[in-house]
Amino acid sequence: MSFFFKELFVLSFDEEYAKASGLPAKWVHVLFMIVTALVIAGSMRIVGILLVSSLITLPVAAAMRIAKSFKQAIFFSIVFGELAVIVGLASAFYLDLAPGGTIVVVSIIILLLTIYLKKWMKRGVPA
Repeated sequence: MSFFFKELFVLSFDEEYAKASGLPAKWVHVLFMIVTALVIAGSMRIVGILLVSSLITLPVAAAMRIAKSFKQAIFFSIVFGELAVIVGLASAFYLDLAPGGTIVVVSIIILLLTIYLKKWMKRGVPA
């Protein structure tokens, strides 16, 4: 992903501009779809569809709430995903719960906290 960061960034926001600037947009797009499909297919067999779908959507949704740029959104979504997995696994171990469901619940809690934090910051109340 880091090798094609600029190309993916341009394709994410303006595909017409990417094509006009000489970027092989079709090939980068196909490569990204293939890598994404392989990661999702491999992950589904290992951890299950619920966990895969929640780890794809919830950390990104939380990151989009507080990020001010594309790089920040990527960084925060990675941090939120890792945090959800670590806290979810640890709490599942100590509380004797199912790890997949616990990770999903932690991801939802992170999303709700970012929503609350964003609303609190908009009111002008310092965090």
